[in-house]
Amino acid sequence: MRGYVRRLLVVGLVAGALGACGSPVMKPVPAVQGVAGGKALVNFVRPRVFFGDGVSFSIWDGDRLVGVSSAGSRIQYLAEPGKHVFMANAENWSYVDAELAAGKEYFIKVNLFPGVLTGRVALGAADANSDPRVGEWSSYETLAPIPDKAAAHESAKRAAVLAKLQAFDNGEVDFERLAPGMGR
Repeated sequence: MRGYVRRLLVVGLVAGALGACGSPVMKPVPAVQGVAGGKALVNFVRPRVFFGDGVSFSIWDGDRLVGVSSAGSRIQYLAEPGKHVFMANAENWSYVDAELAAGKEYFIKVNLFPGVLTGRVALGAADANSDPRVGEWSSYETLAPIPDKAAAHESAKRAAVLAKLQAFDNGEVDFERLAPGMGR
């Protein structure tokens, strides 16, 4: 048992150090209130947990960077209605196959699990109509990408993102589904 606790502490310290490296890609912004203009609003929410709060996850809509998720925050993303493949990256890749309806608001939870060096990510589709955590999630600090920092981040990861998107298209990965009825 002590070995397990020691491993968790070491992984947590490494994750915190790695999460603190580099310049920030995101900045605080006012929350979007309501969905207008024929768009869908997708909230990527990440609760705080003691383990791994320093680890950040890149979130993508296909090959476009949505933002970099950090603990205790949400990223609000206005998307065109229709089919989307949302992906997140840490030590692994996680996917949500989404069908978005205009005027609806959706929630995707960004989950953290212990990894080998930092952490692993798992995206979870939440039903905005029945999940009791939606109220709490809506109070999280809202972040948005800093355009020049996000462009550099997107450019640096483009080859890996395209390869993982191709793996999704080829049916080589597992994924969650986010359906139009899961929006409020």
